[in-house]
Amino acid sequence: MTADPPASTPMVEHPWDPYGHAILVHVGQGAHETLFKVEASAMRYYSGYFKMVTSEPSFTGILRLPGESPEIFAMAYQYLTLRTFFPHSAPTQSFDRLIDLYAFGVRRNMPLIQNTAADLFATKIKQEKVLPDRWAIEYLWEQTSPGALLRQEFVVLVREMWLSDRGSYQHSVWNELVGGKSEDPERLCWVAEEFVRAGLSVRVSAKTTRRLQACEWHVHEKGEYCEGSEEARLWHGGPIGRVEEQLRVRKRSRSRSRSPEEMDLGGSFRSG
Repeated sequence: MTADPPASTPMVEHPWDPYGHAILVHVGQGAHETLFKVEASAMRYYSGYFKMVTSEPSFTGILRLPGESPEIFAMAYQYLTLRTFFPHSAPTQSFDRLIDLYAFGVRRNMPLIQNTAADLFATKIKQEKVLPDRWAIEYLWEQTSPGALLRQEFVVLVREMWLSDRGSYQHSVWNELVGGKSEDPERLCWVAEEFVRAGLSVRVSAKTTRRLQACEWHVHEKGEYCEGSEEARLWHGGPIGRVEEQLRVRKRSRSRSRSPEEMDLGGSFRSG
């Protein structure tokens, strides 16, 4: 029989077990090592990793995670049990902390943490109207694998902002970046820096917001989606969404009628 996958949506809460046992988790190492006493049933419900480890006959009730950050572990556990990460609003958190949270969710097979961190990443960009700097982009690539959903999400966000101001979908700067599969984020760093130099506006369009709401960059078990995602998917693929796409195609067609020199992005790359 196939084991149930870990829960991935905020509305799904683990069954409360008043007689359930706790496990001790040592997180970090050296002077930074922190001991957490956590509810075993919650960790098993939301984490494929914890479910696997605690199911081993040799498991003693004590787990050590020397390579993890106590701060990130505390944030994740707080969200799993209380549905809140921070004492203040999410946009006050740094990009690198959200990247750490996302990477922790991936490593420990916690799709709910992974999905929520990806949402917070986009929310920070939208509300603060700022892009990650070069260091944060390189850190995102270091902490994730090629094709990671957070990479894909970020590339889409930046690409849409850039193209709405600058030109063609065919531009070579995006060839390897689309899908987040490029091993080197240098071109993406260059684009982000061009935004600052050119004074372009950082924004997330209504279309991309609906893609975020439709769980496009989430990990879910079969048949599960976040609340409101069905409406977003219907809008994105329905008549209104198709009309919007037709208008965008016409706009792009007009922009492509310009000369190659006009399509040049800052002189560093040209469309092929």
